Amino acid sequence: MKTKTWLNAAVVCGLAPLLTLSPSTSHAAPPPQSDPAPEFDEVRLTSGGFVLGELVELAPGDYVEIIPRGRTEARRIEWSEIAEVVRAESATPPITPSPQPQPQPQPQPQPQPAEPDTQPETESKVEGSSVDRPKIYLEQTSGDLPVILYHVDAQAVGTSGGYASHAMQYSEVCTAPCDGVLTDKQGEFFVAGDKYIGSKRFRLTGEHSSYKLVVKPGKKAMAVGGWVLAVLAPSVGIALIAIPTAIDMPMRHAVGYWVGGALIATGGLAGGITMMKFSRSKVQIFPDLVP
Repeated sequence: MKTKTWLNAAVVCGLAPLLTLSPSTSHAAPPPQSDPAPEFDEVRLTSGGFVLGELVELAPGDYVEIIPRGRTEARRIEWSEIAEVVRAESATPPITPSPQPQPQPQPQPQPQPAEPDTQPETESKVEGSSVDRPKIYLEQTSGDLPVILYHVDAQAVGTSGGYASHAMQYSEVCTAPCDGVLTDKQGEFFVAGDKYIGSKRFRLTGEHSSYKLVVKPGKKAMAVGGWVLAVLAPSVGIALIAIPTAIDMPMRHAVGYWVGGALIATGGLAGGITMMKFSRSKVQIFPDLVP
């Protein structure tokens, strides 16, 4: 009886290790799976995007043509836009474009200095009948102060409230005696001075090789005297005409006042205007007369 009991115990002890094994330890772990090969070619762009499809043409360093997935027309991608090209075959390693060398900037040629104009500014040049830069000579016949030749640069006329205003801008050319060059054939000139009344404006057309300007200065004192005479004489004449009426003078005496007043008024006015006219400077122009 004891022998059978020990036999059963031995059987139970031998099977115990097999019964305590868990299912997880009874089977071996599966081998690791490798990544499946890509189904499409892939072009990865430098911008961060990518294009999947079928690679139809590969020109390293130049371009790649790929038919995107779901399309029938090939797309051309320049090599400078590609970061990496991955082929569908797992054995083909990815193609990574090498960085393209940047073009070196070409040195810019230094500008050559312009050759100075050796022709004198005052030299005249005659071509046929036209003169490019005629000379101007200025002299005066009298006066202790020199006259000045001016060029009219700009002028404007405006009206306001029934009155007209005139403005003129001018620049000095030279002071007598002097010589210069005519640069503006369409411009206007005049002469004036510190104690002289300015002349009328005149124009030099530039059709001659030179111009000699002879100026007879007109004094401002004569102009002032003419203005006073033109204002004062009519006032005196009107006063003489009005006296007989104011004091009820007989007709035989009043006639003398009226005639005398009229003569004084008209004569003084005419004399004042004449003095102001002759007080203006006079300019004589002699073409092609070289001093």
